[in-house]
Amino acid sequence: MSQIATSSRAITHFAEAYIAAAREQQGSQPIPSRLPADNELNAMISTGLHVVQKIEEARDILQQNQISMERARENGGGRKPMEEEDVPMYDGMKPPYNITEVKKRRGVSPHGLRQCVKGRS
Repeated sequence: MSQIATSSRAITHFAEAYIAAAREQQGSQPIPSRLPADNELNAMISTGLHVVQKIEEARDILQQNQISMERARENGGGRKPMEEEDVPMYDGMKPPYNITEVKKRRGVSPHGLRQCVKGRS
């Protein structure tokens, strides 16, 4: 898509430049030095064909995606494909206790824990 946007902007800037040049002309006859050169026109034709090709590729990708989604629905018994399911992304990363709670140690009394901590100092 970015290639389509970039190429389309190039064509737009090319056209705008020559539109501005045409507005500046006084007479009805175009000034040959103000017209685009053959190589510039060929470059714009090539750029336009490139845009058409990329748009067709995008259309093909979308059609393939649609076909695979339809097959997934048919094969899955009406179940939605993975992209459409609402599953929390970070569900498995939640701690087993609230942030405000302290995880209690089993088999260690608070008194014994204090003695252990004092012994390290």
